[in-house]
Order: sequence, then C-alpha cells, then structure tokens
Amino acid sequence: MDAKTPEKLLKGVDVSDLAIGISVQAQIGANRHISMTLGCPMSMPLKDLHAFVDKIMAVADRQNEKGILEQTKLALEGARKNLQTQIDQRGDLEGKYHLEWVVSGRKGDFRPSASQQAQLDNYSVTAKNLKEVVIPKFQRDVEELEAKIAQGV
Repeated sequence: MDAKTPEKLLKGVDVSDLAIGISVQAQIGANRHISMTLGCPMSMPLKDLHAFVDKIMAVADRQNEKGILEQTKLALEGARKNLQTQIDQRGDLEGKYHLEWVVSGRKGDFRPSASQQAQLDNYSVTAKNLKEVVIPKFQRDVEELEAKIAQGV
C-alpha cells in the first residue's frame, strides 16, 4: 500500500536527475501574450536560480516592449493621418465659407463670421496640438523603445 510514497518512488534516483520547472507568462502589448516553460537542475544554487529567472523575465520584458513599440508606431501613424485630415478639413471648410461669401454677393475681402471662425479655429487648435504635442511625444516614445530594445539584444 505504501509503495507509492515519495521516498519509495524516488529510491535510487539521483538528485542531479531532478529539475525545477518554471513557467513564465507575460502580456505582450495589448492583444498578445507569451508563455515560456523552462527547467533547471534541482541542485542549482538559489543565487543561480534567481539569476536564471531574472534572465527569463528580461526576455519577457523585451518582448513586451516590442509589443508596446508596435502599438506606439500605429498610434504615431494614426496621429499623422489625423493631422492631415484636420488640415484638409479646415481648408475645405474655409473654401466653403469663402464660396458662400462670394455667392451671397458680399463686398470686400472674405471674413468668416464669428461662428465660422470658431469652427476654423477648432481645426487649427487640434492640428497645432497634434503637430506640437502628440506627434513629437509618439516619436520620442518610439525612439526610446527602439533604443531600449536594441540594448537588450
């Protein structure tokens, strides 16, 4: 009955034949994850085991940074497209207002009404924010992530 006790099952097994199983799972970017299963000898000193796990976690961290880099590049491209859209839409709207000015028979140089100017200003403010704040931040983030990933090679 006691034939299945750990002592009896391991009788004659050398400790150097045993291993510790380590499973690491990490989120990579927004929609992916990585799972790694590793083994190391049971006789490995605790200091070496910690160093081994630290290396594995560095691999997971680097993969996560690659996922974040991919998402940041997509966000940068989206911001660039949005900037162009803002510029185009502002130009289209200003052209529409100018045409309305001419068709209505108004005299003198085109001057948008207060509400028209407010709409034009909204496009300008959004474009300025994209150009001066959002896009440069994404560009810095991409550069920092690429440098960090390159260091981990």
